[in-house]
Amino acid sequence: RLAGCALSKKYKPKWHKSPFDHVHYCLVRNQSQMDRALRNLPPHSFKDNQTTAEVLTLDVLGDRKYCLLQIGDTTDWQPSFIMQVLVHESLHIWQTVKDAMHESNPCREFEAYSVELIFRDMLDDYDRSQT
Repeated sequence: RLAGCALSKKYKPKWHKSPFDHVHYCLVRNQSQMDRALRNLPPHSFKDNQTTAEVLTLDVLGDRKYCLLQIGDTTDWQPSFIMQVLVHESLHIWQTVKDAMHESNPCREFEAYSVELIFRDMLDDYDRSQT
């Protein structure tokens, strides 16, 4: 897990659903994967700045929100740093979920399990995106 390998050419972004289906989220590693993930949504460019990772949030017709965790080449990163980044960005996804649910103070266990679920999905996707 978290081996420093090249990006998989076979990786296909997979949309996950937040608890109660308020937000759909996925992990993308480059423009091609972003285009694939956004096939039925408005097009966007993969992050063009020097940040390690970022979450792009799309609000489509006020109906549902979509979050794309964008993380580029991590070949030179330590596994512990990859984990830190994935946890950090997973929390941003959770913040979007919480806002979409109109929850200002969710139950602590619900919040902990929700963040755990999002992080696990993003970690699994990150692993699948490596060769």
